[in-house]
Amino acid sequence: KTFFYFIDLDPTFPIQWNIFPCACCSNIGERFDSEVDLDSRYIDILEQLRFDSKAFLFLGEKDPESITGIHPASGEYKIKATWKKNRFIFEFRDLENHSGTLIIKLPKKISVFYIDYINPAPAISESALYKEFRITSKMVETGIFTPGLGANQSITLILRGNGNLCHDTYNFIRWTLMVKGPKSNYHLFGTLIPYQL
Repeated sequence: KTFFYFIDLDPTFPIQWNIFPCACCSNIGERFDSEVDLDSRYIDILEQLRFDSKAFLFLGEKDPESITGIHPASGEYKIKATWKKNRFIFEFRDLENHSGTLIIKLPKKISVFYIDYINPAPAISESALYKEFRITSKMVETGIFTPGLGANQSITLILRGNGNLCHDTYNFIRWTLMVKGPKSNYHLFGTLIPYQL
């Protein structure tokens, strides 16, 4: 005997395509936000980052002169980022040749955040993730950034990107440097050069 099977595929109903477990696959509703050990897995990713040569000071509706902690402040900078002995050294230079340095010393922990993209009607169960890595240290600065010197000033490097549950350098496409504290609060941002596998 011959049997015929008819399957009614309703396009409005989510379908589970992943029959077998997948270590890197993310799921709808996925979320993680915690500090973890900054071990060699994460350091390998950080070492391979390449920063584009342009950086910007977030101003919103403000003028550069209203930003405290940078003097003189500018909306745009040339940047050189160097990895050296477990620290990031960011050298900034504005169009008038004023310069300064921000340094992040690697802490023992890294904050890892990821969440699935908002999708009201997903077609499949696997979901892409928005993700952030954040590393925070005591602020160290020179040059134009010295007006922001003070106790309890911190600096955080935020790497932004997307992907799945397996992290790699090519996941990250943007960066933010956030300075916080009683003396000054501002952030700079830019893009990362795509990592070539």
